[in-house]
Amino acid sequence: MGAEVEYEVLSKRGALGRRADVFFNCPTKSAPDYTLSVEKVEGGVLIELSFSSSKLHLKQPLKEEEKLSKSALLFEVEKTGEVKELAQVPFKGREIRLENLNPQKRYLLRYLVELPPGDDSVPAPEIEEEKGVEFRVSVFFPKGSYRLNKEAKFLLDGVKPLTKSCKVRIVGYADSTKIVRAKVESNAALAKKRALSVLNYLGVNDEDRESNNKRGSDRE
Repeated sequence: MGAEVEYEVLSKRGALGRRADVFFNCPTKSAPDYTLSVEKVEGGVLIELSFSSSKLHLKQPLKEEEKLSKSALLFEVEKTGEVKELAQVPFKGREIRLENLNPQKRYLLRYLVELPPGDDSVPAPEIEEEKGVEFRVSVFFPKGSYRLNKEAKFLLDGVKPLTKSCKVRIVGYADSTKIVRAKVESNAALAKKRALSVLNYLGVNDEDRESNNKRGSDRE
């Protein structure tokens, strides 16, 4: 996969201005598993969502004159098929957010939508999928240099395999120290070369590098 490349010159001097940050956005290993059921009951519709996931973000659209219950009931589904009530979860607006769930277990969320006379259907709930795991790795350079040292290469070796499946963004930095005896013409050029050094070491091909290396900023 390719990588976005950016560069920036910081007004402050020091180690933070002699680094490159590598941002990874990696998809989750397994997609959440959902099963939705809707049952017509007296006065409205009972919605049940069965799922296995560490997080859940649910939005319930409503048509005119439809009313949403103030809260939903959260259950844990046992292996025997029996359910155990865990909590009463209030709606905030028309949304529910659940976090820190055990992805190895199955849960059931149940709530009611009241319908006006003559209405026999309700919009399906909207479920926001997890966006993936995001993290950052920082490597540092000697003064005036854009060459990776042993420590930087060792760190990048550990994350290099992720470039095949994750989105990558690299930001190179330089500080405001005046360029003296360096093989670059400006601090901005130094910041850019630091980003490209990381890009090349991670193994992004020339076509990806050329097409993505078009963003930069110079804040001297």
